[in-house]
Amino acid sequence: MPDFDTPRIDPDALRRRLDDLLASQPAPPAPASGVWRARLRRLPVLGPLAWRLWGRLTGRRFKQHLLGEIERLSHLADRLERLHADLTAQGEAIARVERRQARLRERLDRAGVPQPSDLFEPWYRALEDACRGSADELGAHLAGYLPHIGHGPVLDLGCGRGEWLALLAEGGIPAVGVDHNPAMLEAARAAGHQVVESDLLDYLHAAAPASYGAVTAFQVAEHLPLPSLLELFAAARRVLMPGGLLLLETPNPENLQVAAFTFWQDPTHQRPLPPPLLAYTAAHFGYTDITILRAHPWDAALRFADPGPAAQHLEKILFGPQDYALLARTPANA
Repeated sequence: MPDFDTPRIDPDALRRRLDDLLASQPAPPAPASGVWRARLRRLPVLGPLAWRLWGRLTGRRFKQHLLGEIERLSHLADRLERLHADLTAQGEAIARVERRQARLRERLDRAGVPQPSDLFEPWYRALEDACRGSADELGAHLAGYLPHIGHGPVLDLGCGRGEWLALLAEGGIPAVGVDHNPAMLEAARAAGHQVVESDLLDYLHAAAPASYGAVTAFQVAEHLPLPSLLELFAAARRVLMPGGLLLLETPNPENLQVAAFTFWQDPTHQRPLPPPLLAYTAAHFGYTDITILRAHPWDAALRFADPGPAAQHLEKILFGPQDYALLARTPANA
């Protein structure tokens, strides 16, 4: 949009300037046409007076006409100035919307998530069903986190099919789930859970401060680009009550089979997150009581018969826990 300043015209100042000019200049010559004007001009005494009077009248009409045009142009300039201000405001609003759209597109591109389509959402739900196991298996695993949850309410980010919400409901803990995939939310809604279709960070930013006793996210952090992950830590602390819990579960790259193979079975994953990285990030954002809980080791039958240090190290990096959870709390006196 062009950026210009409309010049302002002061009719009063211009009128005074014209009066000064007319007073300092001789009368303009009258038109030469017209026999009676020529004869009148040749009359002694009366002729020069009439000629000067005619010049004054002509100059005054011209000045009035010019001032009228200036007044009209001044009103037009005011209208143009108001139109310019309206267009500028509209341009700024459009620019804000475009920046918002660009940020959303960048977030989707960095996360490796295709644009929403009729193909992606049901395909991804089927992939989750195939890779994560049955609802009963997942529920049995998630139940181990219940002792760390207080009275709630709980905000579950990326709630998916709602297995965690079901456990919370059985324990009488109020909870709300958020997910951006409507196909994933169908099962949660069918089970009667309170769920919202929304971008996770948008929902966090809109939530009231200190409104949740716990913010949980299972197998979500690895989907986020680093700026969004840092934003999650900061926004979660804002909505947590004093002493509230942040619980993030993610694949464990300490297990080399996870880091090199199973992690990449989900094409929307960004990068593996080592436990020290999440622990450091939690401390950076002011969380306390930081704990790492590891889960899902490989079957004990795969362990080496040799109990030596080298064998134990290989067992850890090859057959160790496949997932871990970061547990961190906001300061109780915050």
